[in-house]
Amino acid sequence: MTRSALAPLPLNPIRALWFDGWLVVGCTVLALFAGYFARAFPNDADVFGAILAADVWLLGSHHVVATYTRLCFDKESFKENKFFVLGLPWFVFLGILAAMWYTGGRLIISTIYLYWQWFHYTRQSYGIARIYGRKAPLPAFDEKLTAWVIYTVPLWGILYISQRHHRVPHERFLGSPYWTFTVPDWLLWGAGLLAAGCVAVWLVRALGRYVDRTLSILPTLYLLSHVVIFVVGYYVLGSIHINLGWLVINIWHNAQYILIVWLYNNNRFKEGIDPNAYFLSYISQVKFLWLYFGVCLGLTAVFYGIVEFFSNTVAPNYLPNLITDGGWAVVAYQGINFHHYIVDGYIWKVRKKRTRERLGIKEQDDNSTSAEVAKLVDG
Repeated sequence: MTRSALAPLPLNPIRALWFDGWLVVGCTVLALFAGYFARAFPNDADVFGAILAADVWLLGSHHVVATYTRLCFDKESFKENKFFVLGLPWFVFLGILAAMWYTGGRLIISTIYLYWQWFHYTRQSYGIARIYGRKAPLPAFDEKLTAWVIYTVPLWGILYISQRHHRVPHERFLGSPYWTFTVPDWLLWGAGLLAAGCVAVWLVRALGRYVDRTLSILPTLYLLSHVVIFVVGYYVLGSIHINLGWLVINIWHNAQYILIVWLYNNNRFKEGIDPNAYFLSYISQVKFLWLYFGVCLGLTAVFYGIVEFFSNTVAPNYLPNLITDGGWAVVAYQGINFHHYIVDGYIWKVRKKRTRERLGIKEQDDNSTSAEVAKLVDG
């Protein structure tokens, strides 16, 4: 056996082995376990409801609140993102109200949510893959191939979910009716073959790097987790019920996002406590990791407690009944979600040097960053 065959494979973590272990393996195992646990009790709505509640309160709502640590937890961030905090929400909420009033219900909102969320999740996965790409640069062909895998698998998945809905038109998405595009068989099969082909070529190329002992373990595992999660979410469990598949992808996405936001804040204050952002810099230190997540969870409980009170008590009694289906809860929660999607499309752009640095992305040797102007979004 040659020396090269015995050489250890590089890990190339984003932060450290413990962090990447949670990001790549932990999030994936958690999402799959939750999905298949819910699948094991298909006729017990209470089991799915309990898992959904845990996802929403511990991960989903938490991951939205984590966004605000990027927007307004210190003077610098608030000044830079003032419009996103004080101005944009009004446009989003009024837009949702107008759409529901004009169409007479929540179908349009649940439909937008389905497709926008798909795009949002895919873009987050692409962004994380790009961070790994900076840690372990690949040849140009393999870099493009990675992007094709990232996009083609979810594309096939959403096309499958769209076509499937026409076979089960009365199925509800998180309790709401929804509409999907009509997808012909040739398009679904074409997208599936394209995705399968991209994954197959990527696996062959990865095997070659393994033989050469140049395969980076964590970037490879991340892309594998991407394929597994989207196939399970949109096809394996999604073919049983859309909610089961959604649960898997949602948990995976939320948990990853929370970790990435912490990474950003930790890198930002890696030199220690910043007197100009004392609170955020204090809780963002590694030794106060427990406090960071505790604060975010506490703020989540307070913020969404207020949202619940407004949606279920204040709005129905004191605001005009402009909508006949879905109520103010849909307006409030989806308004927060859509605002989050818009904001993430801006704040994670890696064309900004400061954003790259705080995500731990190093410049290429030739200082060429033009290829990196693609958005790094939360999906």
